[in-house]
Amino acid sequence: MKKIIIIIFLTLLFSTLRAIDKNAGTKGYLFLKLPVSPQIAGMGTTGEMLHYTPLTLLHHPASFNPIRGNSIAFSNTMWLVDTNMYNIAWRNVKFNHAYGLGFTYFDYGKFDKRLENGTLIGEYYPMDMRFVGNYTRQITPSLNIGGNINFLYQKIDTSSSTAISTDIGASYHLPFQNAIDIAFKNIGTSSKMDNEKTKMPIVIDFGITSFSGVVVKIKEDKTFIMPITYKLIYMEDHDHLINQIGCQIPIYDTLFLRTGYKFNYNEENFSAGFGLYYKTMSIDYAFINNKIDDIHLIGIGWEF
Repeated sequence: MKKIIIIIFLTLLFSTLRAIDKNAGTKGYLFLKLPVSPQIAGMGTTGEMLHYTPLTLLHHPASFNPIRGNSIAFSNTMWLVDTNMYNIAWRNVKFNHAYGLGFTYFDYGKFDKRLENGTLIGEYYPMDMRFVGNYTRQITPSLNIGGNINFLYQKIDTSSSTAISTDIGASYHLPFQNAIDIAFKNIGTSSKMDNEKTKMPIVIDFGITSFSGVVVKIKEDKTFIMPITYKLIYMEDHDHLINQIGCQIPIYDTLFLRTGYKFNYNEENFSAGFGLYYKTMSIDYAFINNKIDDIHLIGIGWEF
């Protein structure tokens, strides 16, 4: 655990040397980089190996739920300036593998349609959509691999484009209740929108999870294990690496308190959230501090 903390600290220290992003705004389908799970968003967009909601497959293709059966979850990401992202995911877990499906709809709201002289002639509704198929397999008790196939659609007024991409990832459980994971996301190609192809926002995630984390002592006879998660992210449209760290406190397996922080991220930093669990039902909420406008996520889940 001490070695993992040292690695995280050194990475955070050296990655604070940053410059202005030269490639900012050069990619399309940027909604693919937004959080869809309030559980993960509340922990600084980390913790894919901790959570069993099927929404995690939209974050990391190798996340694996060891509890067999079906689960379904819905979330609403209330993004900036009244924009909304709606997500739904289903997963079926067998003995050593799982199938999953996901769907995302990003609603940008209503825009005025005007002529060059400013005359109002109508309205239009930009949108993004994603259809996801996932397969995850447990190769050994320690090693999981997984992949997503994504079908994408983007529309702005009368212009539109389609795309197909893939996400691939793996996770490996280390001794002493630690794990590492990696994912390569948004690798694909798109059709042209008008006369120009939309470039995919390629992302590489590397994560470390300490399930044993830190022991939190509330009273002499009451202690809780607080898992700690860390993620190092490369984004093709950023000139610097992004560091994210998060933690979660489970209280009697019914209430989960979460918080996280993003380093070297242009718009966001602090996040927090909670989850309420009763039998097979769950309700989760997350808040993300953004320089432009606060972001809220809410989700519900059901295992059956």
